This record gives sequence, structure tokens and C-alpha cells, in this order.
Amino acid sequence: MTVRAPLDGVVTARQANVGANVDGTMPLFTVVDLSTVWVVGDLYEHDFSRVGVGRSATITASAFPDLALRGTVSYIDPQLSRD
Repeated sequence: MTVRAPLDGVVTARQANVGANVDGTMPLFTVVDLSTVWVVGDLYEHDFSRVGVGRSATITASAFPDLALRGTVSYIDPQLSRD
């Protein structure tokens, strides 16, 4: 059976499995819109001058080394940590 989602997105959780008993109140899938996401990062003190609200940023991850995600810095938390 084909189940169509009422919105575009990515399935991030699936509670439905072949042979499972379900009822009308049970969520079968979780679908999220990942077109906009927040990335939280930590900076070293010597990099503070290179980052500012409105500046562009590029994020990479070792899991996808050929993928570079570009965005804009929209918030800088004023907290400092010794770690």
C-alpha cells in the first residue's frame, strides 16, 4: 500500500513495519522539512573576528565529504566556555 504524506520532506522516523497492527491514532511516520535547519558550532577564541551575524558560512561533515552546505550566520550566543 502506498502512503502519501500531506507535505514534502524527509522521513526521520518510521513506526510502521510490515505485519504491524496499527490504528487510526498511531503515528506511522515522522516527516520533517529540512529545507531550513540550524547548525550549532563551537569556535576557538582566535576565530571570533572571522564570524559575525549576516556573514556567510560553509558547513561540511566527515560523513559527506563532498557536500558543502552554505548558509548565513543569524545568531551568536554570547556564552563563553573554558572547554
